[in-house]
Amino acid sequence: MSSLEELKKQMNQIIEDNKPSVVLNSKEDRRIREFETELIESGIKVEFSITVAELNPELAEHSFGGSGFKRDQYSISWKKWEGENFRLVLTNIPHNNGKLLLKTPEQFKKDAVELLDEFATKFSESFN
Repeated sequence: MSSLEELKKQMNQIIEDNKPSVVLNSKEDRRIREFETELIESGIKVEFSITVAELNPELAEHSFGGSGFKRDQYSISWKKWEGENFRLVLTNIPHNNGKLLLKTPEQFKKDAVELLDEFATKFSESFN
């Protein structure tokens, strides 16, 4: 094998070994990142949480994100994540397990993105 072929093989191996596990670049991913950036740039460092059902009461009895759980069993929060920066977090309330909204399955993100404007409204009302 020539040194050029060997170099190409090594480069391909490095690329393969270092590729990101998930590419977060869907329309929903971009919207979530934009929303988080707006909150961060606004300097909002106050925790806020609300159930998904409260954001859209008409669909409260429907499942959320294609899961078996109804919308009152999930909350969307703006909170300090793992002791670092404030982030949007989706929590399954019965199991008390939160996950960065950006890292949830696509259907959860699609359902959640539709609620971000109402989340912003309720969040701003909480300051009054």
